[in-house]
Amino acid sequence: MISPQIHILDFNGVYEEQRTLKSLAEFVFSKKIEGIRYMVLPEKIPEIENILPSHLGVTFLGDGEFHHLTYFIIKKIKRPFVLVVFDNHLDAREEEFLTCDSWIRKALKLKHLVKVVVVGTQEQEKIHRVFYSETDPQKILKLLGRHPVYLSIDKDVLDIGITGWESGRVSLEDLLNVLRHIPLRKILGADICGEPDPLEFWKMQESEKVNLSILSALFFEKLHYVPGSEHLEGKPAHVT
Repeated sequence: MISPQIHILDFNGVYEEQRTLKSLAEFVFSKKIEGIRYMVLPEKIPEIENILPSHLGVTFLGDGEFHHLTYFIIKKIKRPFVLVVFDNHLDAREEEFLTCDSWIRKALKLKHLVKVVVVGTQEQEKIHRVFYSETDPQKILKLLGRHPVYLSIDKDVLDIGITGWESGRVSLEDLLNVLRHIPLRKILGADICGEPDPLEFWKMQESEKVNLSILSALFFEKLHYVPGSEHLEGKPAHVT
């Protein structure tokens, strides 16, 4: 079962003003690293693997140009699992290096990955072990079968336009409804990306609200937590 630990990787200051979210975090990494945006240069792989949390929880990755860091998280999973990706794009191109639009193709080579379920994408290429679904919880649960699941959410799948990419077609309520239907015991971990450009400061408050809503659907509603209650309020983050 997923641990209610929250990790924030802030490579460009995009979470600086998301104070409520940061107050819930167990770990915050705040430092710019060259050579990892859009793609990871091979010589940067050890550095990335070193800063990633050792335990699965919920990891905030920043904007969509860092979505490929999901690959380094899920490669740690040592049991058969299903990857469920919420994304407006199909990040499964054939690329030599690990990039933000090829990481699913790379992930399919992982030993323990059983299948990938992509929800909300407008691009549907026929790829072995990749399945597509709309936001129907029962259909998604059927695709999961008996396997545990890792969730990867790019907020550009939403129709509210808070990311630097074009908006998707999924409503926030539909996304939250799917998350509520996935039993907590089946979830191994999750990550969330799709933050606005740091210069678009007027989008930050709404983006934080979406982040907190996702956490609520994953944890608080299932564990009967109340955001801001004594369970989580004021918990100091470990900042690097």
